[in-house]
Amino acid sequence: MRTRIAAATALVLANAASFAEPPLHNDAVVRIRSGSIEGGWHTGRLQRDAQQCWMVKLDRATQDHYTMVSLLAVDQLEINADGAWSAVGVRSTLQSLPAVCREYGAD
Repeated sequence: MRTRIAAATALVLANAASFAEPPLHNDAVVRIRSGSIEGGWHTGRLQRDAQQCWMVKLDRATQDHYTMVSLLAVDQLEINADGAWSAVGVRSTLQSLPAVCREYGAD
């Protein structure tokens, strides 16, 4: 019985690891959707600001001239890993950041 439980636990953990989000890193290529800027996907790169919060430096300025967006203002985030887009949980990522990162929006 213990062998079956251990095998089932190992299987669950293996499956969870295969669905793990790719790690965020400086200069990672990402795309975002945000209700704070015009519609559609916007591409850019991740970078940390002075408070160690993740920001997306957009490849192109938005119509309202935004060039960076904090994760607080992002509705959907995908990271390019090995040529494929993978969804990243924005809310769970925000929870792992310093509290100041949950307090402001875009530059």
